[in-house]
Amino acid sequence: SEDVERHNHPDPGSQRLGRLAQLLAALPRDAAASTETGVPVYELVLIDCPPSLGQLTRSALVAVDRAVLVTEPTIFAVAGVQRAFEAVQAEREHNPDLQPLGVLVNKFRARSSEHEFRVGELRELFGPLVLSGVLPDRSAVQQAQGAGVPIQRWDTPGAREIASHFDALLGRIVRARQGRSSRSRARRAPDA
Repeated sequence: SEDVERHNHPDPGSQRLGRLAQLLAALPRDAAASTETGVPVYELVLIDCPPSLGQLTRSALVAVDRAVLVTEPTIFAVAGVQRAFEAVQAEREHNPDLQPLGVLVNKFRARSSEHEFRVGELRELFGPLVLSGVLPDRSAVQQAQGAGVPIQRWDTPGAREIASHFDALLGRIVRARQGRSSRSRARRAPDA
């Protein structure tokens, strides 16, 4: 929206970049703290950013531990993904825990040789960082957006297909978080 875009400064200072991280860090971590404050405990927060590297996206990168980089299978995909990886690397200065989860290809048309070629090009250059599933180009996404309805509630075959892909991506995100939590506990465990 225009209100949000007004705050998307191209070159924000580090104080502005850290605001979202501070707000998320202030959320309760356990049920007791949640009861005291009346704020629910969130185990996972997903942040959807605009396709730019302004303050909104950079603030999110400072606040999160995993980033899914989204691209479309066009001639500009490789350069865009490379810039996104560079942005993730640059924001690690403010957030050393930040890691790319992978590259998600969006709006893929299976019968397009150009799309096949571009996905192949991405896989050749970025290897396993390109997520195995691609999001097909389905009009249900625009229809659900236009109606202001989550894709999971838009009852068409295309919407169910996209929702299934989102469920698989969510599973991958949850597994990555669980892996991070176990590694974190292992680092904190005292030596025997």
